[in-house]
Amino acid sequence: MFASFKPFIAYWHELRGNEILPSREAFHPAKVISFMGRIAIVERHDSTHFTSRLVGTEIVSRLGHEHTGEDFLTLMDSPEARSKQLILYNSVLDQPCGVCGAHDMITNHGTYHAQFLILPIRHKASHAGEFFTVFDFDSSLFDVAGVTFERFGELRGETMLDLGAGVPARLAHLPVEQLHP
Repeated sequence: MFASFKPFIAYWHELRGNEILPSREAFHPAKVISFMGRIAIVERHDSTHFTSRLVGTEIVSRLGHEHTGEDFLTLMDSPEARSKQLILYNSVLDQPCGVCGAHDMITNHGTYHAQFLILPIRHKASHAGEFFTVFDFDSSLFDVAGVTFERFGELRGETMLDLGAGVPARLAHLPVEQLHP
């Protein structure tokens, strides 16, 4: 797991208490201010439609446009990548688990990298309907003037995070780390 996410994971554990998932209502941005620019909250409407509910300022800056209210999957580079993301997102919410890994970020000046952490949260009722995505971007992305984000490319190095409910069978081929107390 990526060390840069440990403070956010600790906060997520604090939010959930004795529950498998924290509620979105319990989330207080001031407690993770150092992460706020790199957080997106994504809501599932159905198994094929995921909307960005909150997109942090650093993410907006890296993408080059505001993405709040947009379909999160439009950022993927191909139908195959979108399909893979749908499997991952639905798995995270259907059998609450997390995932960390890396994404290629394809730009007009080449490919850069972003590490990511996805952790589900309860949405309104008592079900997992949203998730946090926290990014840690390749700092060299801003070292080149005129870099324009085009799309997210390949997912790499995914590790599933068992939050106490196990990991979905369809993703059992991936490495698994325990993330429950």
